[in-house]
Amino acid sequence: FFFKKLSELMVDNPPALSDPYEDIVLLQLAAIGVKPGNYDPALNGSTAVATGVSEARAFLDTNANAPPGPPPPYGWAMTVEDIGDFKNNYSLRAIVARIGLGANLPEDAVYPNSSTDLDGNDYNSANKYVLHFDKDELPPVNELAFWSITMYTAKGYLVPNSCPVTNSDLPGRYKLGNKGPAPDMKYNADGSLDIYIQANNPSDDPSEVNDPSEDKSSNWLPAPTDGTDFALTARLYWPDPASVLNKEGDWHMPGVLLVE
Repeated sequence: FFFKKLSELMVDNPPALSDPYEDIVLLQLAAIGVKPGNYDPALNGSTAVATGVSEARAFLDTNANAPPGPPPPYGWAMTVEDIGDFKNNYSLRAIVARIGLGANLPEDAVYPNSSTDLDGNDYNSANKYVLHFDKDELPPVNELAFWSITMYTAKGYLVPNSCPVTNSDLPGRYKLGNKGPAPDMKYNADGSLDIYIQANNPSDDPSEVNDPSEDKSSNWLPAPTDGTDFALTARLYWPDPASVLNKEGDWHMPGVLLVE
């Protein structure tokens, strides 16, 4: 079915004339019997095709969940090069399609992801964490845009919780950011910001000072309550190109600190 549908779609969706890489792919497809409007039915039962599909799935599963290479700096991974304009980077194109079908251009949005704290240990909801931004470390986005940080389970689902959300019908709080349906976060006197990442409301913690002026619930990002691992995704829309997209840029997501 795949090769039949592919050959049909190639008729109405030819490669862009300005894309030299696609011509190479068309030649490779033709070599195995797939052409616009025509395909070799023998491909459907091909052992070689079945082996290739199996190997490709294994490659995508491995690289989509744990990109190869050293641990990302500060615990946050962010891909910018070729995203949204893949050119002939077909491996990256396939990995992105495996995760979310497509991707915005980095000029529109970037998505730092993190599954480990600053020390390289996996996040676990039995622990408490703090994400601290100095005033000059806050995500640099255009004043008309916004940034946010979302909590996910280790399998990529939103974390069920009953934390109230301002001006929203959502059943829980799944993200915090500088705009949108969430409480107005409280910034420190020096302009810095602390986000509390844990299962229970930090203002209900008996170890904390429960002075109303010290209420931390507005800065609380609820983690799972079952002691499981979790992950974080930051979203920066319309990011500052000089500091975020430039390889020589000086901005990065700060590492998440484990609270001892």
